[in-house]
Amino acid sequence: MSKNFRPYDPDQMFLMAILMRDWLSADHLAYFLSDVVDEIDISKIVKRYKDEDRG
Repeated sequence: MSKNFRPYDPDQMFLMAILMRDWLSADHLAYFLSDVVDEIDISKIVKRYKDEDRG
C-alpha cells in the first residue's frame, strides 16, 4: 500500500467561502512559519515511511 498524505493548502476555501488568511494580520508570524515549512526538504522522511502500512 502506498503512503498518502493529506494535502495542505493555506488558501483553501471553507464551505462558507471564508479564506483562512482573512483571520490573520498581514504581518502575523504564521505566514513566516508557513513559508519556512514550505521550504523544508522532507524527502528523507517520506522515503523512510513510504512503504509503511500503518499511517
